[in-house]
Amino acid sequence: MTKQIYMSEHEEIEFSEKLAKLGTVVRLLWALLAVAFVIGGWAVKQEFAIAQNKQITKINSAAVDTLADWKIRVDATRYSIQDRAADAKLESQDRLLNEKRLQRVEDTQKNILDVLEKIETKLDKM
Repeated sequence: MTKQIYMSEHEEIEFSEKLAKLGTVVRLLWALLAVAFVIGGWAVKQEFAIAQNKQITKINSAAVDTLADWKIRVDATRYSIQDRAADAKLESQDRLLNEKRLQRVEDTQKNILDVLEKIETKLDKM
């Protein structure tokens, strides 16, 4: 059973004005809902972009770490090559010094033998 509502003309005008205001509020709420939906979509897109950026950053930092390790190995190799070259140079200098010492010893021995021969020859002449 429906109850019929009777209104005066003035009440009817006020009621229709209130319904118009309510319709405006409903439209504003729909607009607000649409804006919230758009902002939510934008936020999700930003989250995906941030996650992707973090993943790319991890990959890049791994690549940078790999490059840093490679540089350390190259530097270690380069320094060991330089050290080997310096060691070879020192070895050659030592070899030259030893050859010079040996030559001096041989020269000294020869001089001693020459002096001994001279002494013998002088002793024989006497």
